[in-house]
Amino acid sequence: MKLFDIDYKKCNDCQKCIRSCGVKALHSNNRKVVLMPNFCIACGHCIDVCPQQCFEFISEIEKVKSHIAAGHKVIASVDSVYSGILKCEHESFVGGLKKLGFSEVREVGEAAAYVSEEYYKYSQDENMDNVLTSFCPAFVSLAEKHYPEVISQLAPVVNPMIAHGKMIKKRLGKDAIVVYISPCISFRELSNESDDVNAVITFEEVKEWMIDSGIDIDTVEKASFDNPDPMSSRLYPVSTGVIRAIEHQIGREKPLSVVRQRISINGVHNAREVLHAIKKDYVHNCFIEFHACAGGCCNGSCVEKDRGFAFKAGVDVDHYTNLGKMELKGELDEKDLVCSFSARKIEQKLPSEEEIDELMKVIGNISGQPPLDCGACGYNTCRAKAIAMYQGKSPKTMCLMYSFEKARSMSNLVMTNTPNIIMIVDSEMRIKEFNSKAEEVFRTSKNEALDRYLYEFIDTEILCKVFTERKDLLRYKQNWENRGLTVLVTGKFIKETKSLLIIIEDITDEEKARERIMEKKLDTVEMAQNVIDKQMRTAQEIAGLLGETTAETKAILTRLRDTMLLDDFSDESGDK
Repeated sequence: MKLFDIDYKKCNDCQKCIRSCGVKALHSNNRKVVLMPNFCIACGHCIDVCPQQCFEFISEIEKVKSHIAAGHKVIASVDSVYSGILKCEHESFVGGLKKLGFSEVREVGEAAAYVSEEYYKYSQDENMDNVLTSFCPAFVSLAEKHYPEVISQLAPVVNPMIAHGKMIKKRLGKDAIVVYISPCISFRELSNESDDVNAVITFEEVKEWMIDSGIDIDTVEKASFDNPDPMSSRLYPVSTGVIRAIEHQIGREKPLSVVRQRISINGVHNAREVLHAIKKDYVHNCFIEFHACAGGCCNGSCVEKDRGFAFKAGVDVDHYTNLGKMELKGELDEKDLVCSFSARKIEQKLPSEEEIDELMKVIGNISGQPPLDCGACGYNTCRAKAIAMYQGKSPKTMCLMYSFEKARSMSNLVMTNTPNIIMIVDSEMRIKEFNSKAEEVFRTSKNEALDRYLYEFIDTEILCKVFTERKDLLRYKQNWENRGLTVLVTGKFIKETKSLLIIIEDITDEEKARERIMEKKLDTVEMAQNVIDKQMRTAQEIAGLLGETTAETKAILTRLRDTMLLDDFSDESGDK
């Protein structure tokens, strides 16, 4: 059963969860975080570290509400961490739970006392090399899935949550609904494997439920827990708490230290180191208390993460606890408290040494040189990272050196292949960067140019103003007659380093092309003008000829008219 969903709309692929996962149960696929359930131990650390809050705990609150609405007898089994993490009076919290509809509200510590006595029995068993507590579900998953070799050293004792569920159902019948209020999601996974606990909800979910139901925690009618004081069993959620709870429950006359060395381990990373040492047969005759969360359950995955809060919560649990022995009434017997564990490790194919070497080269490890082993990818060594790449659990892009070298190679590629001159100078015009194009144009190697001055190569008068005025120079045109070049100079002031980035673009060919185009334009204009002038002269000549011809024609026609008129007049006169 899934414990949480991932909201990919929120995820920005920062991969912090992947790097932080203590068992590498997350990997990136197409820029999406993917959970590998066969490796996950449900510690919930990914929920804590995600800056975008992409991981959403799948709630069972509606399931609990439906049981209450149906009139079932619903019992709240409250983790003892409550005395450290609640920001209200404990009686008010209990009163709020009963207002929500819980029939009884009981502390899991009343069952933890039975668990403590079982742990003590196994600590006296000489047939067990080491005795490892099975109190933390995430730790048990760590052993079963990643270190099955140590399972025989796990004390086969049920979790106090399961023991409490058995106790409640023995009292009230199998129909009673047991709801565990937990600081950690790993208890949800454990409850799915048992019929003794019907649902697991968190303290934060209860808080929101009360708010939604209009319950004011400050004014609600107060109530007490329905169980007797569990005494030292309240210490289970804090670091060293299991060991101290056992010793107070058994009595100071029978301390664990007489038989075994007592050790308390917090955090998945530390737990893995110890389990590895046990696997290698380095550790013997120890009683080891394990908490997957640093600081114990007070720092569980579903607990508020104010800075220093886990430490304060642990102190508060200690302060609230009455150190002493809880009188047991025989409500749980040995068969109720025994459990078993099984190996669930998934064997993965390992690469050959040659394949590991090739993969290490991909992430920048040079053969014959010691690997960087920076751990930025989340793996302790580059070798472990290469194996994870082979198994498809970690992309090469999750390597700091790979990403750095890729970025640097791209930068070098640009600097080497750009057609522009690129230089960087300090406030004294001393050259600090000199690219390949600059070497070509100025016929000076980079090593020779570094720490020489810019004015040894070009006129710097206009560029000096960039430093004094802090105003960038954009595409200023210059003619380098001594080099036969025309260039555009851009100067960008870099505030952080108080330096000047200079980009010089060679536009000589463009200028020559522009001149050639202009010459062609001028030639075309001259040709057009010559045609116009010729046409004008032709028009004028034609006009002159037309004028002479017209005058002659006019004179002839006038004489012809006059002649015709005179002849007609003479005939008329003779008749008379």
